[in-house]
Amino acid sequence: MKLLNYSIDLKLVLKIFLKSFLKPFLKACFIIGLAISWFLLNTTKALPEDKSLPMELSSDSADYDQIKGIGVYKGNVLVKQGSLEVYADIGYIYTIDKVLDRIEAEGAPIKMKYLPDVNKEWVNGEGKILHYDAKTGIITISKNAKFTQGGDVITGDSMSYDTNNDIIRAKSGSNERVKMIIQPNSELRK
Repeated sequence: MKLLNYSIDLKLVLKIFLKSFLKPFLKACFIIGLAISWFLLNTTKALPEDKSLPMELSSDSADYDQIKGIGVYKGNVLVKQGSLEVYADIGYIYTIDKVLDRIEAEGAPIKMKYLPDVNKEWVNGEGKILHYDAKTGIITISKNAKFTQGGDVITGDSMSYDTNNDIIRAKSGSNERVKMIIQPNSELRK
């Protein structure tokens, strides 16, 4: 029986190990680290970037006058820009130089939702008429208006929600009063 004599060059083995395993592994770790950093940066801040995102529209029928910047959307209307979503029977979209100016919507009822911050609950609203002013960030809902956020509920004839300052204002109708249900702080409920 003949024994084979192999000499091992440690430098060569280390070079092969680095080239075939360690470099790709470190490169993958770097890419994964970048992806995690990007995700954390983009999910731990408020959502003011909503206004810079494209607006998505869908409906059963649509007419859009590019010169006037007016769109009329009818039937199962969905308007979405970032976290803002509006559901209505009829929607009117007004743009200036292809930038959203305002949204007006009617429905039985219209519904909307908006995420003010990733650390807060969704703001949901409903009523029969909605007006959203993109410049001021104010959403106004009228005719049996209702806003909810978490367990908090506010109802009135007309309400506005300032998306920039997280402020809700409510007005009563001739026969109705503004009603609010505000949940205690979760720490106090324990």
